[in-house]
Amino acid sequence: MILRIVTQLGEQCPHIPATPDPSCDPKPRPDTGFQVRSAAGHLVREGRSGPDGRAEVAVPPGEYVVRGDPVPGWLIAPERRVTVSGSDPVTVPLTWTNGIQ
Repeated sequence: MILRIVTQLGEQCPHIPATPDPSCDPKPRPDTGFQVRSAAGHLVREGRSGPDGRAEVAVPPGEYVVRGDPVPGWLIAPERRVTVSGSDPVTVPLTWTNGIQ
């Protein structure tokens, strides 16, 4: 089974007033560390995203918590719970936020 990790920095602009500005969209975050842990907290895999902010890791079927490493200047490192049960890859977006709302 494959987890497709997507690391990105969240929205770059405040929402008030709301403006449809593409420069505010989330941006890929290359070379960013992450860990894949079992539901019980045991480390299963760890890795880093590539130049496009993406990585793939193989895991057996099960429930996992995927965490991103802290990124300087961004307040919240993401964490996602995922279940892997079929043969299709599971995409896991990890989006860091900076508190801009």
